[in-house]
Amino acid sequence: MRYFRSTVVIFIIFLPVILFAGQKILAPCYVLELESIGFPTAEKDQAAWSIRDLILYDGKLYLGHGDAVVNTGPTDVIYYDLERKDFISEYTVDDEAIYYYQLVNNILMIPGVDATEDWSLGNIYILTDTGWVKHRTIPNGIHVNDLVWFNEKLFSSTGSIANIGDDIEYALGGIFASPDTGRTWSLSYASPSDENSVYRIQDLIVYKDRLYAFPFAFSALTKENIPDKYHSALSETYGANNEYLILTTDIFGACDVLVYDNKTWQCHDIIPKDKICYVARPFVFQEKLFIPALSGEYIDYLNKNRQLVEQAVTLIYSFDGQTTKALKFDYDRLSDVLVKDDTLYLLIEKDDLYYIAATENLKKWQYYLIPPKIRKPTSIEYLDGVFYIGSDDGNIFVTSNKVLVKDLKNIEKIVPIKFYGAAELPRDGKWYWTAISRFKRWGELARITAEVKYGNIIKLKTSNISELIVFPPEYLLDPQHEIILIINDQVIFEGFIEDAKELICTQSQNNETEIWDVKKGSIEFERYTPEKHLLGNTEIELVRSDENSPAGDWKADAIRYAAGTDLGLINHGGIRADIITSNIYLEDIYDAHYRNTLCKFEVSGKELNTLFEYNLNQPEDMRCHISGFSVKYVSGSSGFKITQSTLQPAKKYSVATEDYLAERAMRFLGKDIEYTTIEKNTYQAMIEWFAEHQTIRDITPRIDKLGEEKK
Repeated sequence: MRYFRSTVVIFIIFLPVILFAGQKILAPCYVLELESIGFPTAEKDQAAWSIRDLILYDGKLYLGHGDAVVNTGPTDVIYYDLERKDFISEYTVDDEAIYYYQLVNNILMIPGVDATEDWSLGNIYILTDTGWVKHRTIPNGIHVNDLVWFNEKLFSSTGSIANIGDDIEYALGGIFASPDTGRTWSLSYASPSDENSVYRIQDLIVYKDRLYAFPFAFSALTKENIPDKYHSALSETYGANNEYLILTTDIFGACDVLVYDNKTWQCHDIIPKDKICYVARPFVFQEKLFIPALSGEYIDYLNKNRQLVEQAVTLIYSFDGQTTKALKFDYDRLSDVLVKDDTLYLLIEKDDLYYIAATENLKKWQYYLIPPKIRKPTSIEYLDGVFYIGSDDGNIFVTSNKVLVKDLKNIEKIVPIKFYGAAELPRDGKWYWTAISRFKRWGELARITAEVKYGNIIKLKTSNISELIVFPPEYLLDPQHEIILIINDQVIFEGFIEDAKELICTQSQNNETEIWDVKKGSIEFERYTPEKHLLGNTEIELVRSDENSPAGDWKADAIRYAAGTDLGLINHGGIRADIITSNIYLEDIYDAHYRNTLCKFEVSGKELNTLFEYNLNQPEDMRCHISGFSVKYVSGSSGFKITQSTLQPAKKYSVATEDYLAERAMRFLGKDIEYTTIEKNTYQAMIEWFAEHQTIRDITPRIDKLGEEKK
């Protein structure tokens, strides 16, 4: 609706458009008009922004977020108080993400998807009358995927690691049972495994006095081992070996579902299709079990929710305990499932558009189109006629209106009435109808709140922004009236924009009070390209080659410099890309590293030698790079051993590192460390280094392998 008029007008859009020309819409269909209630994850790592789950509980809207691939934990438990209309962080879980909340016997629980601690135990979290309680009790539960109550026991599904002897390690899917609500567990089922694959148990669901479990597996393949026709749907590689995690089809042959009758587990052939590789979000509706299944070869596990190969097939199957039928329901991807008040809601993607599909009888469907401008809807909730929609960019939208549509004409013009944005780089600064183009302080988060209010008023709130661009949203404005643009409670523009497409707003420098200059421009939002921010240059290629890689050694130098410590210590896995260009932009730094917080700790030279020798014997992606000292080591019968070090054994040293390593010191160094945090992140450290040094020059290796130990 246009926000100048005092009455709400529902209308059908007929203006011409090219973007969706000829594309059919699912019908009957309403398009949703949306406004954001907030962006509660903005202060987190960008990989943690996505709202993965929404669940209403006790007058609160709980949200899942975080990323267990990038590893963005620990993770806050955040909810939106519906009465106070505010976001509250009430607890922090020691896991890399919260993918799902689950109601188990009307008790809210969180399966710990990836513990930030060592892998010996997995976590679950239970909300009690006195607050959240953590149970770190699931043996080898690296990834706890689901929780369900069955026959007076709490069951969990996992991705686990097991060992045979000292040298053989394998990845399997586990199902554990707890008779005391998570305090103790016993193994109920363990999947097969093999030397080339990772097996996991994903979802659990109870149906007709049986417990159903859905296993899957993937293996790591290089691009050369994947046929060319599947390359278009591959994501970024994973791990130090630049491999793709490819789902395995028909891991148990014809059988595809595990079924438990409280006595034995058996594998059943329930889904009448071959090449099944993944089942996610099964649900019970109208006394039937529904199984959303994905089938196809060479499907990228990490990319399955973004892009699928053309040969992939997505179908929902209904199962009544005896027979299985494919549901007559057309979709490309299923993102969320909600059963509420005898109505089924499915968040689906079809032909690059997102819909909420609603039905009470599985025969008649009502579709609600989410405007294409919304950045990948990820989760839904529903209350009193209002949809809550979580997005990949961290906004949580609510519906303010719905408009009946018969086609897709002018759909791309529909933008949020209100939204929140954040960015640390200009390339990430494009938000719906604004763009953050320059920052007061580079390397720090900039934030914006934008809304169109009654009277053709565009109102913005900003922080850490020295220049921004407003692209007046024509769908929300009345062209017959002047626009009033307000930034931080100051009216900075009042008038007609005429043929202009943008209002470029620049804050004057060196002023104690904010003064904004505004000029009109002709670039449309879709055509706007932000400029990169130059930091400095390098005379060497910053590659991740080995223990003396220039990328790792320079990073250790940079955090040591910014922290003002004697030494630097960083983990190799914290570098995710090479930089091989001579000019280094801030964007390159963000692409090659993570936004970790700097830390420092005190240690003697003798103890640091011991810690680093432990690290030398870890896998390659867990090895560390150093600054301020050097070592030489040999290979012996009991592993690698340091024979020479420039550290003075009795001297106390201050060591800079990142919080990711400090919190996981037991994994990397064999011992927990006492550390303090520094109010700087990795990006800021590198900005400071370039401000002082400008150019990266040749780096002398610090770690030297001498060969075999002399006997």
